[in-house]
Amino acid sequence: MTRSVRLTCIALIFVAGAATPAAARSFRGLVRALNEVALSIEFEAKVSRLGFREGEEFRKGDVLISFDCRRHLAELKALEATAREMGFTLHSNERLFKHKAAGSNDVEISRAKADKADAEAEAFRIRLDQCVIKAPFDGSVVSLALHEHEYASPQKPFMSILDAGASEIEVIVPSSAVNKLPPGGSFAFTIDETGQTLPATIDRRSGSVDAVSQTTKIYAKWQNAPVGVLPGMSGTAEFDAIGQTADGAR
Repeated sequence: MTRSVRLTCIALIFVAGAATPAAARSFRGLVRALNEVALSIEFEAKVSRLGFREGEEFRKGDVLISFDCRRHLAELKALEATAREMGFTLHSNERLFKHKAAGSNDVEISRAKADKADAEAEAFRIRLDQCVIKAPFDGSVVSLALHEHEYASPQKPFMSILDAGASEIEVIVPSSAVNKLPPGGSFAFTIDETGQTLPATIDRRSGSVDAVSQTTKIYAKWQNAPVGVLPGMSGTAEFDAIGQTADGAR
Protein backbone atom coordinates (compact mmCIF):
# COMPACT_ATOMS: atom_id res chain seq x y z
CA MET A 1 0.00 0.00 0.00
CA THR A 2 1.46 3.36 -1.01
CA ARG A 3 1.93 6.19 1.47
CA SER A 4 -0.77 8.30 -0.19
CA VAL A 5 -3.29 5.47 0.06
CA ARG A 6 -2.47 4.94 3.75
CA LEU A 7 -3.00 8.63 4.50
CA THR A 8 -6.30 8.58 2.67
CA CYS A 9 -7.50 5.59 4.76
CA ILE A 10 -6.45 7.26 8.02
CA ALA A 11 -8.28 10.44 7.04
CA LEU A 12 -11.44 8.52 6.23
CA ILE A 13 -11.28 6.70 9.57
CA PHE A 14 -10.81 9.99 11.44
CA VAL A 15 -13.72 11.65 9.67
CA ALA A 16 -15.99 8.67 10.32
CA GLY A 17 -15.04 8.64 13.99
CA ALA A 18 -15.61 12.37 14.35
CA ALA A 19 -19.04 12.11 12.77
CA THR A 20 -20.17 9.41 15.24
CA PRO A 21 -21.83 10.97 18.33
CA ALA A 22 -20.63 9.92 21.76
CA ALA A 23 -22.66 7.01 23.14
CA ALA A 24 -25.21 7.98 25.77
CA ARG A 25 -24.50 6.81 29.31
CA SER A 26 -27.69 4.89 30.01
CA PHE A 27 -28.66 3.23 33.27
CA ARG A 28 -31.86 1.50 34.35
CA GLY A 29 -34.17 3.08 36.88
CA LEU A 30 -37.46 2.66 38.71
CA VAL A 31 -40.23 5.07 39.72
CA ARG A 32 -40.83 4.90 43.48
CA ALA A 33 -43.58 6.39 45.62
CA LEU A 34 -42.32 8.85 48.21
CA ASN A 35 -45.17 7.96 50.55
CA GLU A 36 -46.11 4.29 50.84
CA VAL A 37 -47.55 2.82 54.03
CA ALA A 38 -48.50 -0.68 55.17
CA LEU A 39 -51.27 -0.39 57.76
CA SER A 40 -51.69 -2.66 60.79
CA ILE A 41 -53.08 -2.49 64.32
CA GLU A 42 -51.69 -3.59 67.68
CA PHE A 43 -54.63 -5.76 68.77
CA GLU A 44 -57.14 -8.19 67.30
CA ALA A 45 -60.33 -6.53 66.11
CA LYS A 46 -63.18 -7.15 63.68
CA VAL A 47 -63.61 -4.93 60.64
CA SER A 48 -66.86 -2.98 60.88
CA ARG A 49 -66.48 -0.91 57.71
CA LEU A 50 -64.11 -0.66 54.77
CA GLY A 51 -63.95 2.83 53.35
CA PHE A 52 -62.03 1.92 50.20
CA ARG A 53 -61.04 -1.13 48.19
CA GLU A 54 -58.08 -1.98 45.99
CA GLY A 55 -57.47 0.60 43.29
CA GLU A 56 -59.78 3.22 44.77
CA GLU A 57 -58.51 6.72 45.45
CA PHE A 58 -58.98 8.66 48.68
CA ARG A 59 -58.30 12.08 50.11
CA LYS A 60 -56.32 12.97 53.20
CA GLY A 61 -58.52 12.51 56.29
CA ASP A 62 -60.90 9.99 54.70
CA VAL A 63 -61.73 6.95 56.86
CA LEU A 64 -59.88 4.01 55.31
CA ILE A 65 -61.12 1.36 57.73
CA SER A 66 -62.93 1.17 61.07
CA PHE A 67 -63.04 -1.66 63.60
CA ASP A 68 -65.58 -2.89 66.11
CA CYS A 69 -63.91 -1.89 69.38
CA ARG A 70 -66.81 -2.22 71.83
CA ARG A 71 -65.05 -4.92 73.85
CA HIS A 72 -61.88 -2.87 73.99
CA LEU A 73 -63.82 0.21 75.08
CA ALA A 74 -65.26 -1.84 77.96
CA GLU A 75 -61.72 -2.84 78.95
CA LEU A 76 -60.72 0.82 78.86
CA LYS A 77 -63.59 1.71 81.21
CA ALA A 78 -62.35 -0.95 83.63
CA LEU A 79 -58.84 0.48 83.54
CA GLU A 80 -60.16 3.99 84.08
CA ALA A 81 -62.18 2.78 87.05
CA THR A 82 -59.07 1.18 88.55
CA ALA A 83 -57.18 4.44 88.03
CA ARG A 84 -59.89 6.37 89.87
CA GLU A 85 -59.81 3.82 92.71
CA MET A 86 -56.05 4.22 93.04
CA GLY A 87 -56.50 7.98 93.01
CA PHE A 88 -59.00 7.81 95.87
CA THR A 89 -56.63 5.56 97.85
CA LEU A 90 -53.78 8.01 97.33
CA HIS A 91 -55.92 10.95 98.43
CA SER A 92 -57.03 9.04 101.53
CA ASN A 93 -53.47 8.10 102.51
CA GLU A 94 -52.31 11.69 102.02
CA ARG A 95 -55.01 12.88 104.45
CA LEU A 96 -54.09 10.17 106.95
CA PHE A 97 -50.43 11.12 106.68
CA LYS A 98 -51.24 14.72 107.55
CA HIS A 99 -52.86 13.46 110.74
CA LYS A 100 -49.98 11.08 111.42
CA ALA A 101 -52.25 8.08 110.93
CA ALA A 102 -50.28 6.69 107.97
CA GLY A 103 -46.60 6.48 107.12
CA SER A 104 -44.80 8.10 104.20
CA ASN A 105 -44.24 4.66 102.65
CA ASP A 106 -48.01 4.14 102.49
CA VAL A 107 -48.36 7.42 100.62
CA GLU A 108 -45.56 6.66 98.16
CA ILE A 109 -46.82 3.15 97.45
CA SER A 110 -50.35 4.40 96.79
CA ARG A 111 -48.96 7.19 94.57
CA ALA A 112 -46.97 4.64 92.54
CA LYS A 113 -50.08 2.47 92.12
CA ALA A 114 -52.13 5.47 91.05
CA ASP A 115 -49.48 6.54 88.51
CA LYS A 116 -49.30 3.00 87.13
CA ALA A 117 -53.09 2.77 86.76
CA ASP A 118 -53.20 6.15 84.98
CA ALA A 119 -50.43 5.09 82.62
CA GLU A 120 -52.12 1.80 81.76
CA ALA A 121 -55.39 3.56 81.00
CA GLU A 122 -53.65 6.16 78.84
CA ALA A 123 -51.71 3.51 76.90
CA PHE A 124 -54.93 1.63 76.18
CA ARG A 125 -56.65 4.86 75.20
CA ILE A 126 -53.90 5.58 72.64
CA ARG A 127 -54.23 2.06 71.21
CA LEU A 128 -57.93 2.63 70.67
CA ASP A 129 -57.11 5.50 68.31
CA GLN A 130 -56.49 2.69 65.81
CA CYS A 131 -60.17 1.73 65.85
CA VAL A 132 -60.67 4.30 63.10
CA ILE A 133 -57.79 4.72 60.65
CA LYS A 134 -57.78 7.84 58.49
CA ALA A 135 -55.74 8.53 55.37
CA PRO A 136 -52.50 10.40 56.13
CA PHE A 137 -52.31 11.80 52.56
CA ASP A 138 -54.13 11.81 49.22
CA GLY A 139 -53.55 8.47 47.53
CA SER A 140 -54.94 5.08 46.56
CA VAL A 141 -55.23 1.56 47.95
CA VAL A 142 -52.57 -0.76 46.52
CA SER A 143 -53.51 -3.97 48.32
CA LEU A 144 -56.13 -5.12 50.80
CA ALA A 145 -56.05 -8.35 52.80
CA LEU A 146 -59.27 -7.95 54.80
CA HIS A 147 -63.01 -7.94 54.20
CA GLU A 148 -65.81 -6.57 56.34
CA HIS A 149 -66.53 -8.71 59.44
CA GLU A 150 -63.10 -10.37 59.28
CA TYR A 151 -60.59 -10.01 62.10
CA ALA A 152 -57.32 -8.15 61.80
CA SER A 153 -54.35 -9.88 63.43
CA PRO A 154 -52.02 -7.85 65.67
CA GLN A 155 -49.04 -6.34 63.86
CA LYS A 156 -49.99 -8.00 60.55
CA PRO A 157 -50.37 -5.49 57.67
CA PHE A 158 -53.86 -5.58 56.16
CA MET A 159 -53.77 -2.64 53.76
CA SER A 160 -51.07 -0.96 51.69
CA ILE A 161 -51.57 2.60 50.48
CA LEU A 162 -49.44 5.03 48.50
CA ASP A 163 -49.36 8.58 47.26
CA ALA A 164 -49.09 8.17 43.48
CA GLY A 165 -48.78 11.93 43.06
CA ALA A 166 -45.46 12.11 44.89
CA SER A 167 -42.75 9.97 43.34
CA GLU A 168 -39.04 9.90 42.66
CA ILE A 169 -36.65 7.96 40.43
CA GLU A 170 -34.21 5.36 41.72
CA VAL A 171 -31.36 4.66 39.29
CA ILE A 172 -28.75 1.91 39.63
CA VAL A 173 -25.32 3.05 38.44
CA PRO A 174 -21.79 1.60 38.53
CA SER A 175 -19.96 2.62 41.68
CA SER A 176 -17.17 4.00 39.48
CA ALA A 177 -19.57 6.56 38.02
CA VAL A 178 -21.28 7.80 41.17
CA ASN A 179 -18.81 10.62 41.87
CA LYS A 180 -19.36 11.87 38.33
CA LEU A 181 -23.10 12.20 38.97
CA PRO A 182 -23.36 14.86 41.69
CA PRO A 183 -26.63 16.12 43.20
CA GLY A 184 -28.03 18.87 41.03
CA GLY A 185 -27.05 17.20 37.78
CA SER A 186 -29.81 16.69 35.23
CA PHE A 187 -30.73 13.83 32.93
CA ALA A 188 -33.61 12.46 30.87
CA PHE A 189 -35.67 9.50 31.99
CA THR A 190 -37.57 7.50 29.37
CA ILE A 191 -40.41 5.42 30.82
CA ASP A 192 -40.88 1.98 29.30
CA GLU A 193 -44.63 1.76 29.86
CA THR A 194 -45.61 5.16 28.43
CA GLY A 195 -42.73 6.09 26.15
CA GLN A 196 -42.47 9.51 27.83
CA THR A 197 -39.06 11.15 28.15
CA LEU A 198 -39.03 13.48 31.13
CA PRO A 199 -36.30 15.70 32.61
CA ALA A 200 -35.12 14.93 36.15
CA THR A 201 -32.55 16.26 38.61
CA ILE A 202 -30.30 14.19 40.87
CA ASP A 203 -31.39 14.74 44.45
CA ARG A 204 -29.07 12.49 46.48
CA ARG A 205 -26.81 9.46 46.32
CA SER A 206 -26.83 6.22 48.28
CA GLY A 207 -24.38 5.99 51.11
CA SER A 208 -23.22 2.47 50.27
CA VAL A 209 -22.06 0.25 47.40
CA ASP A 210 -23.14 -3.32 46.71
CA ALA A 211 -19.91 -5.28 47.10
CA VAL A 212 -20.99 -8.05 44.70
CA SER A 213 -22.35 -6.04 41.77
CA GLN A 214 -20.19 -2.97 42.40
CA THR A 215 -23.21 -0.74 41.89
CA THR A 216 -24.92 1.94 43.92
CA LYS A 217 -28.07 4.03 43.68
CA ILE A 218 -28.87 7.63 42.98
CA TYR A 219 -32.25 9.24 43.58
CA ALA A 220 -33.77 11.97 41.44
CA LYS A 221 -36.69 14.39 41.45
CA TRP A 222 -38.87 15.27 38.50
CA GLN A 223 -38.26 18.74 37.11
CA ASN A 224 -41.97 18.97 36.27
CA ALA A 225 -44.86 17.05 37.83
CA PRO A 226 -45.35 13.99 35.60
CA VAL A 227 -48.74 12.97 34.23
CA GLY A 228 -49.71 9.33 33.94
CA VAL A 229 -46.57 8.09 35.70
CA LEU A 230 -47.17 5.49 38.40
CA PRO A 231 -44.88 3.99 41.05
CA GLY A 232 -43.41 0.72 39.86
CA MET A 233 -42.88 1.88 36.28
CA SER A 234 -39.35 1.41 34.98
CA GLY A 235 -37.21 3.16 32.43
CA THR A 236 -33.82 4.32 31.23
CA ALA A 237 -31.85 7.30 32.50
CA GLU A 238 -29.63 8.97 29.88
CA PHE A 239 -27.16 11.41 31.34
CA ASP A 240 -26.17 13.23 28.16
CA ALA A 241 -29.59 13.36 26.52
CA ILE A 242 -30.38 16.88 27.76
CA GLY A 243 -26.98 18.49 27.61
CA GLN A 244 -25.01 16.78 30.38
CA THR A 245 -22.76 13.76 30.01
CA ALA A 246 -22.15 11.13 32.63
CA ASP A 247 -18.80 12.81 33.28
CA GLY A 248 -20.56 16.02 34.27
CA ALA A 249 -19.42 18.06 31.24
CA ARG A 250 -21.90 20.21 29.33
